[in-house]
Amino acid sequence: MARNQQDETEEARSLMRGLVAQQRDARAARWLLQELYEQKKWADLENEEQREFGHLLRLLSEEVPDDLGIKKAYADYLIRTNRQNQAVPYLVQLASVQPMFGLQAAMISRQAGEDDAATRYAETTLEKIQQLFEEEPASPQLAMANVQALIFLEKHADAVRLLSESIGRMKTKEHQAGLQQAMGDTIVVWINKIESEPNETVEERLRVLKMLQVALQYAPNNPRVLSLVADQVLKTLESDDKELGKIRAALVKGSSPGIANFIRGTAALLKGDAEKATLHLKLAAEHLPHSSAILNNLAVAMAEKKDGDLEQALEISEQAIESVSTPNAYFYETRGQILTKLGKHLEAIPDLERALAEESLTNAAHESLAVCFEALGQEDLAEEHRAAMTEEAETTD
Repeated sequence: MARNQQDETEEARSLMRGLVAQQRDARAARWLLQELYEQKKWADLENEEQREFGHLLRLLSEEVPDDLGIKKAYADYLIRTNRQNQAVPYLVQLASVQPMFGLQAAMISRQAGEDDAATRYAETTLEKIQQLFEEEPASPQLAMANVQALIFLEKHADAVRLLSESIGRMKTKEHQAGLQQAMGDTIVVWINKIESEPNETVEERLRVLKMLQVALQYAPNNPRVLSLVADQVLKTLESDDKELGKIRAALVKGSSPGIANFIRGTAALLKGDAEKATLHLKLAAEHLPHSSAILNNLAVAMAEKKDGDLEQALEISEQAIESVSTPNAYFYETRGQILTKLGKHLEAIPDLERALAEESLTNAAHESLAVCFEALGQEDLAEEHRAAMTEEAETTD
C-alpha cells in the first residue's frame, strides 16, 4: 500500500498479486478488486482481466464466507461466464437474507433439468416472502415477489387471487396501476400455459376468452393482453357457438380502438374482403402506427384489393419489416408476394425463400417462386417449385 501511495502502482499491484498467489491473503485480494475492478464494467474487461476478477472473488468467497456482497458478486460472475449451476449454492446462501435469490436459483435449476430442486427452492422462497408480506401487506414489491414465485410454481389461480386482494390495499394509485398491469401479465402467462396443453375444445376456448375479459377489466391497455385478445378472437372466428360469439364480440368492444380495428380488419382479410380489411387496418394503423402486425396485414389487404396501390403496399410492408429486430417469415412473404405482383421477380425471390421456413406459407411461396423463376428464364427452377407445390398438395390430402 505504501508503494501505491508513492505512485509505484505497478510494483504495488505485483506485490499484492504475490500475496494472493502465495498466501491467499484476503486483504490483498480485496485491495486488488477495489484498485483494478471496482470502477470497471464487465464488458470493458479483457479475457485475462475477467479470469483474475473471478479468481479474486472465489478466493474471497472462501476466505471471508460471511461477506454476502462478495458472494453476490461471485454468483454474478459465475452466471456471466455461463456457469450458472455453480452459482446456485451461492444464490441459496444469499436467499437467507434476500429471498428472491432463491427464485433465481430455482430458475437456473429448472433450466438444468433439476425440477425437484427447482420446486424446492421456489417453495422455500414463497414461504419466506409470504411471511414478509403478512408483516407488510401494502408492499407492492412483496406482492409482486409473491406473484413471481406463484407463477414459477404454476399456481396461476393463487397468483390472480393474491393480486385481486392486494390491489385495494395499495396506498398509491401508482402502486395500484402497477399491480393491475401485473394482473394482465399473469393472466396472459396462465393462458399461454393452458394453450401449451392439447385440449382444443369449445369449453376451453370459452374459458380462455372469459379470462381475457377479466384481464381487460384490470389492464385495458396492456400490450400483451391486447395482442392475446386479437389472437384468440381470430382463432375463434370460424366457430358457430353462440356463447363464444357473444364473448368474442364483447372482447372486441372492450379493446382499444386500434386493437378492435386490427381484429375486424384481419377477420375481413381472412374472409377475403380486402376492401373492408383495408378500411379497418388503416384505422388501426392510425391508432397504433408502430405495430408491425397491423402494418403487415394492411400491406396484404392493399395488395389484394382490386386495383390496389402496390407501390404503397410495398412501402408499408417494408415499414413492417423495419419496425422489428427479427422479422418473421410472414412479413417476408408479404413483401415477396407484392414484389412478384409488381414484376420485380429477382427482388422477390429472397423474401419468398425465407417464407418457406413457415409451413403454412410454403404452398403460396412455391407458387410465386415458380412464377419468378419462369419470368427470369429459369424454367428448371420454376419446375422444381411447381413440383414442390404438387408434393405439398398431396401431403395435405
